[in-house]
Amino acid sequence: MVVRCVWLLIILAALALLRPGAPAAAQELRLGGHIQVTETILAFLVAGRITDVKVSEGDEVKVGQVVAELDKKLLAQEVEAAQGALDAVDADPTPKPKKLKDADLKQARAALEVARLRLGYATLASPLAGVVLTRAAQPGEVAAVGMPIVTVADLDTVWFEGFVPEPDLGRIRLGQKAEVISDSFPDQKFPGTVQYISPKAEFTPKTVETYKERITLVYRTKIKLANPERRLKKGMPAEAVVYLDNR
Repeated sequence: MVVRCVWLLIILAALALLRPGAPAAAQELRLGGHIQVTETILAFLVAGRITDVKVSEGDEVKVGQVVAELDKKLLAQEVEAAQGALDAVDADPTPKPKKLKDADLKQARAALEVARLRLGYATLASPLAGVVLTRAAQPGEVAAVGMPIVTVADLDTVWFEGFVPEPDLGRIRLGQKAEVISDSFPDQKFPGTVQYISPKAEFTPKTVETYKERITLVYRTKIKLANPERRLKKGMPAEAVVYLDNR
């Protein structure tokens, strides 16, 4: 009798294990999105005629490399005039109270500094190392202040940008590991890390095809990816798998 009871308990325990229950939570989150790059639009801080654009699309540039220049004749003349004005104030024999003389000298020195800055602004250098994506100006054109001349992008480190649905927001956090796959390279997985989760909800972008998906509240999320071979390109569609157990 005791043996039968033991076997009965074992059978009941086995049946309990086999009984359907609540499904286990998935340990990964899949996101659709696109590849983005860090890019900088380079523009002059002074207006003038462009004398040289030293780079073309696809060229590599280094930090501080000169990419374009303006005609410097007028700007150089401004520096000479400001220097002459400072020298004249300094050499002025007219008797003046020291405070007034010092104020005049300070104003003249400030004008000279501004003129020198403007002359320096006629040389456009890249603030980052990267690749020239676009060249929007040619020698001979007149550049206005802020007019795009070239766009430089860092292609060695790129970003996957996707959107996390509101119900999944509590499952994802900064620092989680991820892998990104592009349709262009289906057999290659690009490892990355979740680096940004927007604190602000938004509706799914209009690029999503169905209205039902467009009215869903989502949170913009970015995954940082190393791209040493530069296979991932700006705008490339991709899919990310975020490992929620942070493996």
